[in-house]
Amino acid sequence: MFRISTTKNGKYIVEVKHKYFFGLFTKWKPYVKASGLDQAWEHETYQYAMMNLLDQVKEETNKIS
Repeated sequence: MFRISTTKNGKYIVEVKHKYFFGLFTKWKPYVKASGLDQAWEHETYQYAMMNLLDQVKEETNKIS
């Protein structure tokens, strides 16, 4: 499950829901990250965040097939 949320400074980030401890707990983690970092990529507009989400999903599904 994905979501696009806003940060305190008004930018948008893309997050994915992770389950842990046998699926009893969930946590939102950044999905679209800055290159080489474990930090969320901040987008200026909602549309840019959505385009980046779709590109990331497309890239990951191409790796599988």
